[in-house]
Amino acid sequence: MIRRGLRLMKSSNPNVDDKPRQCPKDGYPGHLWRPRLRQGQKGFNMEVRKVLEAILPGGAHAWRSPTQGDVTLLKQQMVATSLLHPGSPVSRILLDHNTGSGKTLIMLRVLDNYYHDAKAKIVIVPKDTVMWNFYSSLWEWPSSWRDYACQQIPRAVKLLCGSQGWCRRWPLATPTLCAEAGRQGLTLQQAIKALLLQPLRDCLEMKRAFYNGKVRRNFVQKYWAGTLEDDVHPPAAPLRVYRFTSAGGRASELDDGGAPRGCVFKVGFDGINPFSGKVILMDESHHLTRPSKQYEAQLNRLRNLVETAQGSVFVALTGSMASDAASARDLLSVVKGSTQAQPATDEGFLSSHNRRGAGFPRQKPAQCADGVLSEEIEGLIHKEELVGYSFIRYVYQSVKLHKENKSQDGLACYTNIHCYFGAVGNAVCQEQLLKYNSCRPKFSVAVDDVVAAARLKQKSLVVVSKRTGYKVMQWLLEAAGKKHGFNVADYDAMADFNKRDNAQGDRYMVMLLEAERGESIEFKCVRHALFLDVPSRYDDLKQRCGRVVRCRSHEDLEEEQRDVRFKFFVAEMPEVGKEVLGTFVLWALCGCWGGPKRINFGTEPDPDEIQETAEAVLESMNSRNILSLHDLVEEIGEMGCWALVTEAIDVEEQPKLAKRLRAGLAELQSKSSESISEMEELFQTTTFDEAKMEDLLRQVAETAPALEQVRCNAIDAGFY
Repeated sequence: MIRRGLRLMKSSNPNVDDKPRQCPKDGYPGHLWRPRLRQGQKGFNMEVRKVLEAILPGGAHAWRSPTQGDVTLLKQQMVATSLLHPGSPVSRILLDHNTGSGKTLIMLRVLDNYYHDAKAKIVIVPKDTVMWNFYSSLWEWPSSWRDYACQQIPRAVKLLCGSQGWCRRWPLATPTLCAEAGRQGLTLQQAIKALLLQPLRDCLEMKRAFYNGKVRRNFVQKYWAGTLEDDVHPPAAPLRVYRFTSAGGRASELDDGGAPRGCVFKVGFDGINPFSGKVILMDESHHLTRPSKQYEAQLNRLRNLVETAQGSVFVALTGSMASDAASARDLLSVVKGSTQAQPATDEGFLSSHNRRGAGFPRQKPAQCADGVLSEEIEGLIHKEELVGYSFIRYVYQSVKLHKENKSQDGLACYTNIHCYFGAVGNAVCQEQLLKYNSCRPKFSVAVDDVVAAARLKQKSLVVVSKRTGYKVMQWLLEAAGKKHGFNVADYDAMADFNKRDNAQGDRYMVMLLEAERGESIEFKCVRHALFLDVPSRYDDLKQRCGRVVRCRSHEDLEEEQRDVRFKFFVAEMPEVGKEVLGTFVLWALCGCWGGPKRINFGTEPDPDEIQETAEAVLESMNSRNILSLHDLVEEIGEMGCWALVTEAIDVEEQPKLAKRLRAGLAELQSKSSESISEMEELFQTTTFDEAKMEDLLRQVAETAPALEQVRCNAIDAGFY
């Protein structure tokens, strides 16, 4: 028999029978499920475990899909794909599986289980990048969908499978595809998208096969007349991947005639809810209960639609179920649905897998991808002191935000670089950033770490936000690469970075990633993960670390090399900024009370001079036993403002700083005791980074116990 991957639609036999073919059976032992068994019934989980023991390998009725090929699934993948089948009573479930545990392959196997089901298949993902990643996986892993695509897109088959059989996992970066990319002047990533992924999306959407939601008879006739073999059936319904915004926006809206605008939603439409009568798989489903402000309207609408959909299979997948027990409970309620009174119990609606076993890299010095974070773990959190340019510009920005009554979020960029991220293209700023370590102290240390790893032929991932210095880090890494002989990849070069022959960085040694691209992407064989921004949430911590801790992500390395070392960079205040009194002096010297309305840094005192003056003033005050603002007010009453100024500052050499300090002291003297106490609360003695890290550590400490309250009711609790 010809390999499935090489059967092409080129037959011209006019006598081929066009009668409907009977769909092949996959041997699923559906008879094991007790009749009238329903999710939410007490005892459902116990019944499920009995069935799973019989279905999983070694059981009396062990089952393996005939289209799975040579692929061996992990236990959590076997459990999920055994539960989600047309022959199973499970139709709505939340898969709470940790990041990198193989959720994409679960989605593919579930879709394969429903390949011959007449419900349209809808996959919902956060962004375009995740969508293309999903289509990549459809080519990579054996399934009925890939078999069908091979029939329809013969050119892609020639680029992909080569001498490999249909039952194997196909690497996308084949020599044939790389050669074609070079011939067309494309990067590997661009070639994969243009030659493989876009044709696959069009093929599986089956636009010409359906009209008003019903399959065209001539499509079926043409298909069977054109195929050389009759064991590859066309899908019973189309498959389409949508972004959150499309699924909850225009694609699912009803037009003037009352029909959904999206073609796929018309299949099986009940006249009310476009999501009814569908097979729906939603990745990163925690966004349903914690929508971003930018897409809140679409996500809230999407939540309502999937929650009220009838006759659908709804699979919600997440590696970041919740930030607390309340939001976990909220997400579980969405999954259970609201078409009628909610089931009495949670039994049957949750699968939870949060252990990493064989196939995952070791995490050092802590299991950060699983939400572990602590200041007590040596080498995990690196604190780098702001100094000179970076420190004084941070103070200027603090003063500016206070005067404008704006959020402290505006300080995030200044913990990384000494200027606003939008100004880095300015010639003066660019020269300073490239020349002086004090303009980007955290970045300097991170570059040194990357260089040290490169000398050992160990790949690195560096994560930083666009708004906190991504461009600057790119310049620094490229300069270091040119000096030390390695190349820097960005997201567009991900396919080349992940190639097997780049396992030790021979082509790209470091991947620089924007923090905004955190979800559902994978970087292979990374040995060092450096994070230059403190994650805002527990979910972000797991997501970012989970990009390099994936199932089989390090299989191209030797066993002893299969590990990832994490490092979080936190900017901290120098000693003068760690006291309220010192912060007051710094604010005064930076013109909070006696300075111009708009700062012109070209005419301002040198940053090092400001810091040294602040240290001298603080030392002078401490020598007088002035330890607080209240002490300072008393001393001003005895000595006067100018005497305190002249004692610490050379007025002739530093007239501008002397004038500003005097204005600050006069402002302080005019305040009541209560107002002074309020001022003490205003002066932050920790950086924005340190405050975020403190909040993140609190979330870590609170979240794990809260989630256990929900996970104890999982269908597979204690199963792994």
